[in-house]
Amino acid sequence: MNNNRIVGSLPNMFSSLSANLLVMDVGSNSLSQTLPVTLLKLEKLTWLNVGQNKFDGSISTEISGMSNLVNLYLNNNKFSQSIPGEIFQFAKLQYLYAQSNRFNSNLPVVENTIDLLVIRLDKNSLTGSLPLSFWSSTALEALNITDNMF
Repeated sequence: MNNNRIVGSLPNMFSSLSANLLVMDVGSNSLSQTLPVTLLKLEKLTWLNVGQNKFDGSISTEISGMSNLVNLYLNNNKFSQSIPGEIFQFAKLQYLYAQSNRFNSNLPVVENTIDLLVIRLDKNSLTGSLPLSFWSSTALEALNITDNMF
């Protein structure tokens, strides 16, 4: 459903989708409002792209159920408040794109070493300092935190 000029909000119907759904790509549309909590409960998803839409508000901590994610695209929306710390606990997550939003808090404290390969957090309003686990990662290949308030 990527790049189909879909307008409006995502319907709250994701609980009826297959529990075996692995990939959901609704990027590059004009979807708005908040992410439905039922979407965040699709536990087998490995790829979620909601980038380049008009989503706003905060991302629910219900995202913690998506622990099989490998690729997460939240970029180019209007998400605000904080990036849920649960995202950084996903053992399989390799690519996190959350740039060009309105996140405006400190990054969460991350206790474990991050195994992400790519982290894009640029063009937000993040404050504070980078967690030490970002610096101790041996897997990290690209980190972009430019255009924030660090």
